[in-house]
Amino acid sequence: MAAYDSLNGKYFFSTTGESGSWNDFADYFTGLKILKISGFNDVGDAVNIFTQQWTDSQKEDVMITTKKRIHQQQLVDWVIRENVDLTVSFIVSERYNPYYDAADPDTQTQHLYSTFANAFNHRFGIFYIYSAYARAYAKVALLKGIKITTEKLNRGKNSYILGTMTLHVVDDVFRDVGVGDLE
Repeated sequence: MAAYDSLNGKYFFSTTGESGSWNDFADYFTGLKILKISGFNDVGDAVNIFTQQWTDSQKEDVMITTKKRIHQQQLVDWVIRENVDLTVSFIVSERYNPYYDAADPDTQTQHLYSTFANAFNHRFGIFYIYSAYARAYAKVALLKGIKITTEKLNRGKNSYILGTMTLHVVDDVFRDVGVGDLE
């Protein structure tokens, strides 16, 4: 368990694919700290199961609309699920910036946020995100944008911006993947 504790708070992204280079959010965007990513363990609703209950019975008719597939050497009905959303909570602050300049921390905090937001709103359409603690990664798209939830300025080096970014998973979430498996 101690090995996982050192990975707490480590989140990575890649724009080139699963086997491409992975960047730590905190190293790539100075002044940014990912607080948490929620949704890696969520499971979407089934989209190919249909039921019909009759008025004179508790029993329902069930239909799964896909062909059977082989899973672990058995022929099984395959359930297709809606893709889920991941919610990324973050803070942008000069306190996380190793190149801190005390001249104008509020402007720098706003600039750090703009750099991060513009990169994901315009340059990174579809990318991969990885949580070392959850040992999972997913191919995602930023569909809903980045929202500021709290903006506290005029505090010197303690100025900060809190926000969330909602990412839609466009493929399956791949679980139980170690950091070394991505290289």
